Amino acid sequence: MRDDADFSAYAVARWPSLVRILVLLGSPPDEAHHLARTVLARLRSDWRYRDELGDLDEHTAQTLLECRARQHPTGTPDQAAVVLQALLDVGGPASQADQEEVRREAESVVVDPLELDQVVLLDQQERRARRRRTTRLVVSVVAVLAVVAGGWTWWATRPGPPPGLPDAPVQRVDNPVAVGWYTDDTLQLDRVALTIDDLTSFTQVPQGAVYADGAGEVILVETDGERTRLGTQAPDGAFAASAEDGLVAWVDPGGADELHVYDLAESEEVTSQVVGDLTRVVAVDSATVHVAGPEGAYGLESSPGWTALARLGRDRLLDAAGDALAFQDGPTSLLVTHGPSSIEVPGVGAQLAPEGDHVLTRVGDAQGRVRIFDTVTGQEVDTGLTPDAEVYAAKLGGRGLVTYLVELEQGDPDDGPRLSSSGSLQLVTCPLLDPGLFTTCTVHRTFPRSTPWALEQ
Repeated sequence: MRDDADFSAYAVARWPSLVRILVLLGSPPDEAHHLARTVLARLRSDWRYRDELGDLDEHTAQTLLECRARQHPTGTPDQAAVVLQALLDVGGPASQADQEEVRREAESVVVDPLELDQVVLLDQQERRARRRRTTRLVVSVVAVLAVVAGGWTWWATRPGPPPGLPDAPVQRVDNPVAVGWYTDDTLQLDRVALTIDDLTSFTQVPQGAVYADGAGEVILVETDGERTRLGTQAPDGAFAASAEDGLVAWVDPGGADELHVYDLAESEEVTSQVVGDLTRVVAVDSATVHVAGPEGAYGLESSPGWTALARLGRDRLLDAAGDALAFQDGPTSLLVTHGPSSIEVPGVGAQLAPEGDHVLTRVGDAQGRVRIFDTVTGQEVDTGLTPDAEVYAAKLGGRGLVTYLVELEQGDPDDGPRLSSSGSLQLVTCPLLDPGLFTTCTVHRTFPRSTPWALEQ
């Protein structure tokens, strides 16, 4: 449940040294860059256990030597010791003069910028290969045991697991927008576009995205296109996921309604609990899963050990983010608590920014005019939209940005031909400024309203 921020910082800091070490040990520049990415991918896989790895630089050096040994079985241990001592401060003792000479040579090595998404892809490909190897081994062992035990009849007729999902086609396409979006069977994430049909909702996570389809399947799709079924919710259900916490939660309506929580980093379900009428997963925030229903609003905390649901002090919970909670306080009013303070603002429905510093709501009903408020002061913030703008979806993103799907406005006929607004949507981003200031928005894309679409939830 740890995010990748600390790994990313370590990887960026060590990247030039890794490439230079490999070049000085005899690898051609292209091979050195590839091996350095492979080393970082191995480290990313080990990162969850970093507290048990000992000295990180020593572990990195050992990983580098192991990766290089696969390409060059005959090495030069003495040379490696001097280079590692000079550039990573690990390895055997080397004279100051030798280290200075190595550093001078290293400065002449040209190092390309690190692209962390390539490291992530390598890590995911290796994990995928390990899973396939493990699956083949388990199937072989179980088959042998079944034959030995005389249980072949049971083995041949037992119900099998659901078939695996085919990989989603993937293309490298940078997203011009700060949030993910979906249209025309294309899911656009930060750096890749994936072809997926029947998607109804999704959330970006470090591995790629978690999405739900029209049948209620909750699925993890990774940036290399690999898909994994996590579970099932009602076709009109709502799962919640948190990139920061690395958790996904949903309610399975089969038999007794059960809340399931899945840890993306560990690739395993961490808890399941019968929740009765608490069938709506509201949010995952600060390692707490918030659920709601006719019986009220509850929170399930990861510590200690996902033990029990705790009822919140208020019902009608709408969202939770950045330690802020938004409640429908009356038919057309909201209560937003943020630490010890709270504000009341008009609105129906609520969406909190990831930091909890803004809340987006609607006027009158769920399809009404969009309004945004500062959750600390309660003051209204300019949305960047005209009062009559028809907003089909909105997403408060991080870094003070809001993204909308709005109907394309009809231009003034006297100004010449304009694109008709009939059936067209625009993907628009607007910065959130201080109350009293007016913002300018940017249009990124126009597409037919008739195609299925979704904004990151």
